[in-house]
Amino acid sequence: MKNNIFGKTTLHMAMALTLSSLNTGPVSAMGFFDTEHQDSVKLKIESSNRAPTTDRSAELLTAAEPEIIELPDKINRVFAQPNDANDKVYYSFTSTRGQKVMIYNMRTMAEGPDWNVEYKIDGEWIQVPTDHSFISSELVPNQKVFMRVSRSAGKRVVTGDRSAIEFGSAPYVDSGKTEVSGDYQWFLTYFPAHLFKHQLSWRSRITDSKGHPLAGAVVHFIISADEDKPHKLVTKEYITDASGFIIDSMKFDECIGKNKTPPFVLDPKYKTKWKATYNTGYWQLAVRGNSTSDITPSTLTQLCSATPIR
Repeated sequence: MKNNIFGKTTLHMAMALTLSSLNTGPVSAMGFFDTEHQDSVKLKIESSNRAPTTDRSAELLTAAEPEIIELPDKINRVFAQPNDANDKVYYSFTSTRGQKVMIYNMRTMAEGPDWNVEYKIDGEWIQVPTDHSFISSELVPNQKVFMRVSRSAGKRVVTGDRSAIEFGSAPYVDSGKTEVSGDYQWFLTYFPAHLFKHQLSWRSRITDSKGHPLAGAVVHFIISADEDKPHKLVTKEYITDASGFIIDSMKFDECIGKNKTPPFVLDPKYKTKWKATYNTGYWQLAVRGNSTSDITPSTLTQLCSATPIR
């Protein structure tokens, strides 16, 4: 019985092979039996050659995101060196207290196109021209402001050149914390404030728009002891620390007064009269990047001589 079954099976195989050879050419018995196996292998190979099912657009978006340098809570000096107009360097600053933010694009070349500086708060990128300072309005606390820097089209490449930008909280002079005083107090009843003879002292505090002490602000204290000698104008430059304060003093030589007072009395209780010679000048306080916060020039008086009249 078994032999009959085997014989029938063999006959069926032979017929199948014969028909197959007529249609497709010679095939082996092993190939015939492995057809299903080959299809399975083929599917596996095709599957291995297919791209992963991960969302490719998400991968491209992630890869396209630029590296952004987060700056600390102060005024920061940024010196970027992008290679060309397509090479952009990105920065961000967080307005922690909702304070106003400043971007001051300082000139680095005497001629020709300079650096391309742009910022973005909510919408499109907006350019900050060279020698200009952008100051935002009050922001939402913890709102970010972004900045990017690239070379302007046509800007020649010079080895070692770099942008110079101030980016951070907008600086303001705290007028209530600004004091200027001299070393001579005797004649303040006759002369206006800011009278000095040999030494002048000053202090001031710089804050952000919320009154928080500001580090990194560049402050200029300008002194003209004699307005008729502009060549002797003195400018002192400071960078504030975390306290926001600048404190300093300056000594002056003896002077020859061009102005003379009429005889005057210091105190009505005394009959002594005085005459004095003096020069007038001015002092001014300016913070870089925000000229609206500068203190306008105030009068200085240097006392050169004082003589009692009997």
